[in-house]
Amino acid sequence: MKQEALRIVEELNMESYLNNEDSLDYYEPFDFRSTGYDSAIYFMRLFIWSEDNDEREWITEHEKEPLKSFCISQAKRILSDLNYRMGEL
Repeated sequence: MKQEALRIVEELNMESYLNNEDSLDYYEPFDFRSTGYDSAIYFMRLFIWSEDNDEREWITEHEKEPLKSFCISQAKRILSDLNYRMGEL
């Protein structure tokens, strides 16, 4: 699972960079961290997923929703909350 999580973080950061003309070259919003035992994904330094805390929905009895789509939905949730809070200022 660590290899899949790392690959997904690399893909999402590349997609973020390629899909945004105003992108900052040095900023990668998704971050992969591993302690050797547990690995985790963060978005803008906010935790969104780990192997020990996997909150993805079950699609079937033996299969969870894809990790990449889960990370995207969590990132959108964080951005939506941030936009809401900025509107309150």
